[in-house]
Amino acid sequence: MLSKFAVGRPTTIVMMTLVLLLLGIISFLNIPVDLFPEIEIPVLIVLSEYEGVSPTEIEKLVTRPLEGAAAAVEGLVDLQSISSEGRS
Repeated sequence: MLSKFAVGRPTTIVMMTLVLLLLGIISFLNIPVDLFPEIEIPVLIVLSEYEGVSPTEIEKLVTRPLEGAAAAVEGLVDLQSISSEGRS
């Protein structure tokens, strides 16, 4: 019976589908999101470039002094560094 109605009145079926889709979109946009609390992850990223310098020189000249300065930050839990050619 439903298939006979759908074949006989395709415009009605399309309009009903559009109304349901519109109601779904409106409902989705108005639902509050309580399961995802607002959080801020405290992260500090320092990127420095020194063109044409080897990784060992970058570590000695740039990375270690930056690590020393960053280690003075109060509440620091973890400190990681990566030295590559021309970058720290």
